[in-house]
Amino acid sequence: MVNEYSSRLKLILQSENVSIADFCRIIGLNSTGTIHKLIADNRKPSSKTVERIIAAFPQVTEEWLLYGRGSYGETPKQKLSEDDLTLTASQVIDFIIKDLPSKIDQRDNATASILLERLNDIDNKFELITNNWDSNYESHVEKFDGYETTFENASFLLETLVERVTVLENYALLTLDEKSKLRAKKDKQNRNK
Repeated sequence: MVNEYSSRLKLILQSENVSIADFCRIIGLNSTGTIHKLIADNRKPSSKTVERIIAAFPQVTEEWLLYGRGSYGETPKQKLSEDDLTLTASQVIDFIIKDLPSKIDQRDNATASILLERLNDIDNKFELITNNWDSNYESHVEKFDGYETTFENASFLLETLVERVTVLENYALLTLDEKSKLRAKKDKQNRNK
């Protein structure tokens, strides 16, 4: 039963009423060669092929496909995902505020009090920040208005820099003979001044 890979693959094809070509297209294989060999030689499918089959046919479990455990079409047991195990911040805060004090010993009450104080401080600071949001926003808008002139100056300097780089690029593209002629002309102009 364990090594009857081909019979289980044939059962999927028969139950789903699909040809090998359709089956390969559904699971994302470009050719039928892999599935033909698995069936003809009763080979164990690779882990990648198993993943493709399970993704395309949710009624197929890895346990059944590889080991014959369970039966075809059996609902797979749900695994807990990491998201199922993740707590939200509000759940943690609720636990600390409501449940933690009742679950700790008397010797830990001081620690719980400190935690509760810290949580209250965080809550108060958050409230203060949200209450001051409008005034903070206005002060930032005023600061950015002042930067507008600075940005215009920076834009002018950038344009000047681009012009200079263009001149340098053009000079770099000149041949050695052309560069010598330009230097000679410039030296002559400097001597005449």
